[in-house]
Amino acid sequence: MLISSGVVEHPSDLQLANMSYMSYAKLKREQEQAFKKILKAENLNVCYLYSCTSREITSLDYAFSSLVSKALKNEEIHINSYKKVIRRYVDLRQLFEVMIRCISSGEQFKISSGGDFIEIQDLANLIVSELKSESAISRAKVDNGNDDIYASKDNSMELLFSKYKIQALDIREQIRNVSSALRSS
Repeated sequence: MLISSGVVEHPSDLQLANMSYMSYAKLKREQEQAFKKILKAENLNVCYLYSCTSREITSLDYAFSSLVSKALKNEEIHINSYKKVIRRYVDLRQLFEVMIRCISSGEQFKISSGGDFIEIQDLANLIVSELKSESAISRAKVDNGNDDIYASKDNSMELLFSKYKIQALDIREQIRNVSSALRSS
């Protein structure tokens, strides 16, 4: 099984314009091909990971955990992007669970991580509300029409969740999990 990056399958417009992201995507594609050669397998189980949360991901280098951290501290949340930033978040534990079940049953898969589509300001508002934070949220004026969408549009993950009867954690539960992890770290 290979966990790759969503940038390989569906880079956002901002990533397409950034040579470092495109170099990264090229290297991830080459990694995938190298794994296929090593395993001598055409059908490699691959998950293209876009955006995820987890109790184990407490690094503030990621937008989700950074927003939760600021809300927990009642700090101002400033969204710098003048574009709509649209993501889909999945709990990493659940994603691994469905992949392990597939592998255990001998099923081949090529999936993209999913979840509900959410814009970053809506996510910030939801985090502040869910955590009963006093954080103020500010943002530069949004330039409509040039959205930064880094999320797959396919529902391959959701189909596997349904098949294996896994109820995906909603975004509120993911917020609570990350906030709990940050409080205890």
